Amino acid sequence: MLILGGGIIGLEMGTVYSTLGARALPEGIEVTFASAEEGGIAPAPQVYDLVLQAMGRTPNGKKIAADKAGVAVTDRGFINVDIQMRTNVPHKAVHEAHVAHGSCTDVPPARK
Repeated sequence: MLILGGGIIGLEMGTVYSTLGARALPEGIEVTFASAEEGGIAPAPQVYDLVLQAMGRTPNGKKIAADKAGVAVTDRGFINVDIQMRTNVPHKAVHEAHVAHGSCTDVPPARK
């Protein structure tokens, strides 16, 4: 199995599948990588039977129409939050602000 992405999700999924016994089989997809350095030696091609893409985040603040609830959304679709992940809209019942998390914020995953 080839896992693309070295973030939290990629590392967690790699650990899980490795523990479950995922191993490359003779038939599958042959993947060739270029050298990381100019003029360097590229690694030998490898064959994988599965590819897991675990990289990239797409903001969805516009998709869920958060602005219709008064929540501040950036041009790219991220919901603005403070250090405690609170939006700009107060929640009257608990005297706190609504909380946003996940792919709708521009906060790096390590801070969450």
